[in-house]
Amino acid sequence: MMHTRAVSRFVCGAFAIIAISSVSGCATPTLKQPMSYHDLEYFQIDCSRKEEQIRFLQSLRTNRDDRLWAWAENYVMGWDQYLRPGRHDERRSIYSGRTNWLINQNLMMISRNC
Repeated sequence: MMHTRAVSRFVCGAFAIIAISSVSGCATPTLKQPMSYHDLEYFQIDCSRKEEQIRFLQSLRTNRDDRLWAWAENYVMGWDQYLRPGRHDERRSIYSGRTNWLINQNLMMISRNC
């Protein structure tokens, strides 16, 4: 009887730690959420603000970890493609590299036109 009570306390304690960690956000990484790929496709270049736009676009780049987590979220939450297709597509554009490609295209347009 004492052994069962000790195991029960351990399981409840472990569950509480996991639940608190996941709710508080320390169990999930902080990922960069760039501008929507739809918005990047229609990004308006303003040559009078060239340097500011270059810094802004550079800040939107995703790194390898961001792409990996976007893929993992889509893999784990496969139902999102039916329930929230827009969010699913955004993550797919991140892990496929489409967002970074669009950022590069906009940067090339700025360098060519300004």
